[in-house]
Amino acid sequence: GPHMDEHYLDNLCIFCGERSEEFTEEGLDLHYWKHCLMLTRCDHCKQVVEISSLTEHLLTECDKKDGFGKCYRCSEAVFKEELPRHIKHKDCNPAKPEKLANRCPLCHENFSPGEEAWKAHLMGPAGCTMNLRK
Repeated sequence: GPHMDEHYLDNLCIFCGERSEEFTEEGLDLHYWKHCLMLTRCDHCKQVVEISSLTEHLLTECDKKDGFGKCYRCSEAVFKEELPRHIKHKDCNPAKPEKLANRCPLCHENFSPGEEAWKAHLMGPAGCTMNLRK
């Protein structure tokens, strides 16, 4: 029927789309904590966050957010004490407008916009080389 089967989300990781018998509540927690290619643990507060929103997390949510500033060139979160030097050196890869590109906080590359593109970038063989879980 048209209504969503309430078991549809059982054994499913909503971030990477993987489905596994092992994905019970505990199994999913472990997957999020250690294995999901779409997630990472914030180095600064140990929270598990989506890689796609890591920059926003560091600037707005993280316990240590007061220690970060946003670089206007690369649009990434940089330690405030390093920000003047970071900006002066102009070594960072300039970001593109959000409508035109996603920006990876791990490898600092711009790639196609949209949600699916994050999956290809973080999970695909030709994607991010800096995803430590890969």
